[in-house]
This record gives sequence, C-alpha cells and structure tokens, in this order.
Amino acid sequence: MCRIGLALLSTMVLGFAASAATDPPPGWLGVMLDDPQQAVSEENATVQPGVRIRGIVADGPAEEARLRAQDRIVAMDGEAVSRSAELMTRLHALPAGTRVVLTVQRNGREFEADARLGERPDGSLLRLRRGWIGVSAINLPQSLRVHFGGTEDAGVMVAAVEPGSPAEAAGLRVGDLVIAVGGEKVGSVGALGALIAECGIENPVEVAVVRDGADLVVEPVVAAVPERREKGTGDEGAGRE
Repeated sequence: MCRIGLALLSTMVLGFAASAATDPPPGWLGVMLDDPQQAVSEENATVQPGVRIRGIVADGPAEEARLRAQDRIVAMDGEAVSRSAELMTRLHALPAGTRVVLTVQRNGREFEADARLGERPDGSLLRLRRGWIGVSAINLPQSLRVHFGGTEDAGVMVAAVEPGSPAEAAGLRVGDLVIAVGGEKVGSVGALGALIAECGIENPVEVAVVRDGADLVVEPVVAAVPERREKGTGDEGAGRE
C-alpha cells in the first residue's frame, strides 16, 4: 500500500509540474511607468488621470502598438486605471499573447491602442528606446550662466548641432543657452540628456533657450538615438544627449 501511495503521489506531483510548465507566462507590455502622484499639475494641484509612460522598451509590445514615452494610459479594456501597480497587476494576470485595448491620452487627445502582450525577455536584453535631438552641450559655472542670461541653477550652452538633426531643423544654434526642456529646468548636461531621452520618440518638445539676450522657445521633434550611437560609436562623449 505504501508503494502504491508513493507511486500515486509521485504521479500527481509530476503531473502538476508538467501542467505548470505548460502554463503560458504572464503578459508583459514593455513600459516603464510613473504613478500619477508623481505628476501633479502645478496650476490646479490635482492628480492627472491614469499612469504616465516614462519609457518604452525597444522592440517590445508597447512599441509595436505605437505607444510613446509621455503617453498616459487611463484605461485597459474599458476599465479605468489610476496607479501603475494596478495596471501591472492586471497585465500580469493575463497570459502572454493576449490582446488588450488601452485608452491613451497624448497631447490633449484620447485614442485607443491595441497591444498584444508579450513574454518578458531576459533582463540583459531589455533596452529602453531613448530620445535624441542631436546637440552636444557644455556645463557652465553659475557666474557664466547668469552672464549669458540663465539663472544660478539653470543653463547649459550648446557646443555643437548635428547636421540634419531635429535640433538643426528646429533652429537650435551653437552658443544658445538651454534653460529648460518641456518645462523642466536644465541644470547640467546630464539633466539635458536625461530629459530628452524620456521625451518620447516622435513627440515635439519645447526647448527654452536664451540667444543674444533674448528668450526663445524652439520645438524639435524627438527622434530615436541613431543606431551608430546605440552601438557606442560616433558619440562625442558626456556632452552628447
């Protein structure tokens, strides 16, 4: 009887393991998300709806669905979402391969995006799609920032504009003092690169500059980092965003 019982138990365990092994992996969208509490409107101090996409994983389901960084997901399959943890829990409850309809807000308009959830790849293969406009800049001491029209905590100087880049098309010039990107102060070359990187491919972004003492706003359309830069060649170093 003991041998029969052990055999039955072994068969049950093996059967369960085989079933678990065939279960599809949880769904994965391929985004980095912010909570709405991190994006409060300064004008009315109210929490914006949904969750903001902070970054898009290259070649992931979100990119295939044409989602962008800075989009806000306000609903999934018709049900509102208000926190990133809530959205991720609902996505993970679905198997990879499931199609979901996301209600998205972008630049004041709302639309629906059809996304087919994938299987999360190995972490070493994950790569965020970074934005690029094609400028290099240099940091300045506080005294020079103020001298050129900036403030003590904002202002980096454009040192080069790449030919054919979004920056050139928008009219950015060598010698411009970049004060802000998308309303966020630029206090260093690193901050400039980080802000542009998260602006979202194909999104226009307002870049506030001081040129010859005059305040200007230019609006380049963010492009993907060129392949040669993604591979680490042709980059001009820390000054390159």
